Amino acid sequence: MEQPKSTRLSEKSQKRGFSVRRLLIGTVFGIGITLAVIALVRANQPGTDTAPDVSLVPTPQMIRTLPEKLYKAKQASVDLTDEQPPIGLSVAETLTGLSPDELQAQLDDFVALKIQWIRLDFDWAVIQRRGPESYDWERLDRVVAAAHEKDLRLLPILVYTPEWAQPADCRSVRCPPADPASFARFAEKAAQRYSSQGIHTWEIWNEPNTSLSWRPAADPAAYTTLLKEAYASITNVDPEAVIISGGLAVIDTSRGSIAPREYLGRMYEAGVASYFDAVAFHPYSFPALPSHRAQWNGWQQMAYTSPSLRSIMESNGDAGKKIWITEYGAPTGGPGSAAEAYIPLTRTSHVTEAYQKEMLADALRSIQKYPWAGPFFWYSYQDLSTSTDTPENFYGIRRADGSTKPAYDAFIEAHSVE
Repeated sequence: MEQPKSTRLSEKSQKRGFSVRRLLIGTVFGIGITLAVIALVRANQPGTDTAPDVSLVPTPQMIRTLPEKLYKAKQASVDLTDEQPPIGLSVAETLTGLSPDELQAQLDDFVALKIQWIRLDFDWAVIQRRGPESYDWERLDRVVAAAHEKDLRLLPILVYTPEWAQPADCRSVRCPPADPASFARFAEKAAQRYSSQGIHTWEIWNEPNTSLSWRPAADPAAYTTLLKEAYASITNVDPEAVIISGGLAVIDTSRGSIAPREYLGRMYEAGVASYFDAVAFHPYSFPALPSHRAQWNGWQQMAYTSPSLRSIMESNGDAGKKIWITEYGAPTGGPGSAAEAYIPLTRTSHVTEAYQKEMLADALRSIQKYPWAGPFFWYSYQDLSTSTDTPENFYGIRRADGSTKPAYDAFIEAHSVE
């Protein structure tokens, strides 16, 4: 059956950073409306707080306590300290399409904003599009060299399967490879090529807990196998490499996707503990602020729900590993109305530019309080288009014409009060 126009996406648009951000809008409001009604009823009862309280609502996905396992982490990279988490931008594949002058100008702007990290696609489907013995690194070489020159650290996402490596029954770049060893060979070649230019941190796949990014359905055991293979291959050529698990999306367990806490628990059941150094998470929360206390809010699921990502990590001996927020953001345009605050029972597709700034500022404040937080990456730098057909075009801190939104100033203001 043909999909409705609103849910159809070309492979190209999917690879330009689209994940489950658009799907999250409906998910947040579906859950949020139900929880808001409960909270409002309780708020009007004697002796109750009007502020939402995560303890009032049962967790949507309960995960049994898992047996504790011993893991000796790379202490240099994951010690829990009082240092402030570094700030980065997640830009998908946009840098590789820029001219040399445009690339230099954009990286100069990152430096001016005191951005320390850039998260970008290392697209296997592009690099090895011609076959298993062919590698095209040219566009990435230019970006890596330019970033290295400006002391900007890179977090490559190793993701997307070339046609020759896809399973016979799953023909999409978002299908996992038929043979995980082919992906591991690609990962090893990438680490071998770029470790001398300062790249020692790798994120393996993107949002593997969603059926959109791991087709036809999320499979924690299969993903863990892929992660293990990649970990072994990368650390074989760079023993000090830091391997980050693929950023988990905030989504319900349904239609082939698996909620992040459940998914992480099942990764541990599959024996993942010794094969990654930090958990990546994408706690999109719009139109609610990161600090909004609700079970469905991804920010709260990191440490303030029961179970939480942190409690699952701790029960498996991984208290010393950090959670990297490798994507967070909010769109400022789209086909529906714009939210200027979180109002229960109100449906919207995006937020105002002023509220986007407030969300970013709240996120930057919040991560300062988390001793277990790794780097924070805002998605993204510049809007993709002015078309309001989809909110996906409007996640930038700059508009499509290059002018700055209020959120751009949030980066500057964050450093001015340090």
